[in-house]
Amino acid sequence: MTVKKVYQWLLTKLDDETILDIYCSSKGKIVCRGFRVNSIHDIKSNRKILTTNLLNPSSYKYFKLWFTKIEEFPQNQSDKLTEKEVDELLALVSEEGIVSVFVRLFHQNLERKAVQLFGEIADHSSDLLEVKNQAFNKYGMENTSDKNLEKSDSVTESKKSETEHLSIQDKNEDKIHKKFEKKLKNIENELEKRTKQYTKKIEEMENKYKKIIDSLNIRLSAVHRVVKEKDDEIIVREQAMQKFKKSEQEKDKLIAFLQKQVDDLQKQMIELEEKLPKKEKRIHILVVGKPASEVPFENETIEFEFLDNEHVYDFQFDNSYDGYWVLGYELSNKEQYLLRQNETFNQLPEKKINICKQFSDVQIFMGIFDKKIVGAS
Repeated sequence: MTVKKVYQWLLTKLDDETILDIYCSSKGKIVCRGFRVNSIHDIKSNRKILTTNLLNPSSYKYFKLWFTKIEEFPQNQSDKLTEKEVDELLALVSEEGIVSVFVRLFHQNLERKAVQLFGEIADHSSDLLEVKNQAFNKYGMENTSDKNLEKSDSVTESKKSETEHLSIQDKNEDKIHKKFEKKLKNIENELEKRTKQYTKKIEEMENKYKKIIDSLNIRLSAVHRVVKEKDDEIIVREQAMQKFKKSEQEKDKLIAFLQKQVDDLQKQMIELEEKLPKKEKRIHILVVGKPASEVPFENETIEFEFLDNEHVYDFQFDNSYDGYWVLGYELSNKEQYLLRQNETFNQLPEKKINICKQFSDVQIFMGIFDKKIVGAS
C-alpha cells in the first residue's frame, strides 16, 4: 500500500467543486494538456481524466499542497492527529466520516499514518470506503448528492440520513468493538501460550544451569586440591632453595679460598720464571712456494711454514709472521703473477719480504737470521 493509492481513492470521493478548487488554487501550476479547467462543467465533462492527471508526476506535488493549505476546519476537527494510534483514528472515522479524517491527516502531513489507517480499513472494514462524493467547506466534509432536492425534502432527508448515519455508526462501532475484542482475545491467548513456553524454557535453563554449576563446583574442588598440592610443593621447594643458597654460600667461600691459593701459586710461578734462564724465541717464516723437500729448511732457530703454489692468489696474508720468503724457482710465471695480484700480499711491509730466485738465496737468508739471533743472545 502506497500513499498515492490513498490519494487515488480519495479523489474518487471528492465532489466536482473540490476538484475544481484544487486546479484553480494551483494558479496554473496544475495543467492537463488538451483540456481547460475553468468551470464546474469542465470537471463534470472530463472528471476521470482530470483526476487521473492530478496523480501524474508534474501535478502530484502541487495537488498534495492543496491539502496543506486548507485554512479552516470545524472546531471539533482542529486538534492534531500526530499522537493518535490507528485504533483511535478508526473511532474518529465513526464520529466525523472517513473522508474528513483522511483530509485532516494529509493536511497535517501525516501520510504514513494515512497509509496505515487505509490498510487497516481495507483489511477489516472495507465497507467504510464506500461513501458518496464529499465537498470540503468550513463545516467539514459535506455530502453533495442531495443538493438539488427541495428544502423541505432536504430537512426530512437530513433527518433520515442522520438516522442512517447513526445506525451505520453503531454498526461500525460494534464491528470495531468486536474486532478489538477478538484482537484482545488473540493477544491473551498468545500471551498465555508464550507464558507457558517461557516458563518451560526457564525451567529447562534452570536445570541446565544447575548441572553446569554442579559440574563447576566439582571442578572447583579439584582445583582447590591441586592448588593446595602446589602450595605444599612450593613450600618444599623454598626450603630446598634455602638449603641450596646456604650450600652456594659455602661453595663461594671455598672458591674464594682456592682462588687465593691459585693467585699465590701464580705469583710464585712468575717469580720462578723470572729467575730461570730465558729460552731463545724462534722465528716464524712463511715460505711461498712449497719445495719438493722440506729437509733443507730444518733449523733450530727458524720455524718454517709452507704455502702451496695453488693458494698464492686467494691466501689472506696478515703480517703475523716474522718474514715472508718467496721461492721464485718453485713458482711458475703464472703463479708469480697471481701472487702479485693478491691484495693482502701487496699490503705486507717490504722489509719482511725476501725473494729467493734460487736455493742459494735461501741459505744466505738463513745465515743472516742465525747471526741476528746469535748477536741478540
